Amino acid sequence: MHDKHSNKPLMINNFHKDDIFHSIQLFQQRLNEIYEICECMIIFGWYRNGQKENLPLFSGIQGTEYQRTLENSQQAFDRTLYLLKRHSKYMLDISTNASSIWSQELKRFFESIHEIELIIVKLINEAITKAITIEQMIDILEIFVNFQSRTIINHILIDKTRDIYRLFLSEIEDIQTQIAAHQTLDDMKNSTHIFDLFLPHYSAKAMWIHSLIKRITKNYNLLIQSSNLPDLIQQNDIKFAYE
Repeated sequence: MHDKHSNKPLMINNFHKDDIFHSIQLFQQRLNEIYEICECMIIFGWYRNGQKENLPLFSGIQGTEYQRTLENSQQAFDRTLYLLKRHSKYMLDISTNASSIWSQELKRFFESIHEIELIIVKLINEAITKAITIEQMIDILEIFVNFQSRTIINHILIDKTRDIYRLFLSEIEDIQTQIAAHQTLDDMKNSTHIFDLFLPHYSAKAMWIHSLIKRITKNYNLLIQSSNLPDLIQQNDIKFAYE
């Protein structure tokens, strides 16, 4: 493989044993680098089976703005990949001169990837901040499920997943507080809930509690069924709190 891509033969008469193993190690490292480039193509270029996949859509008022940011990140990756591709002839050449050129270009490539990662992190932060419901937050995180292999992005995905769990737990606490407060009301005159204005007291209370339970059950099912969210210990907390 090396001889095919380099003018300098790998095996020569005065080749030492240590040189052979060093060359094998260099070539293995080069293959690992190529693997990471391919991974970046899948993640940042949205390539699937050699073809570009349609970018996911964002909902909400600012969905178009978020969509444009994601498209810009993809275009930035395409430009970065193009610059690296211009030096692809050095990719499998482990001779000294070729390795120097390839290492320099690869360094530029990964520096650009880091900049794109920061764009994605900012996008996730902004989109989650503007989300109102747990369902909206889950939908946003699932857009970036393929980015979990990137450490810096995975950190923000984990943080935002924790935020979702905290929001769910706070909803349960709020419901418990509302029900406890409602138990202290002795008559309809002191009741502030709209159901009590039109329906019998206990029937209205039952309907109200049922609506609260239905709402929290919906969010709980969303969390349980969202298999793409990072696995966190807080999952046990929400299960315990719900039950």
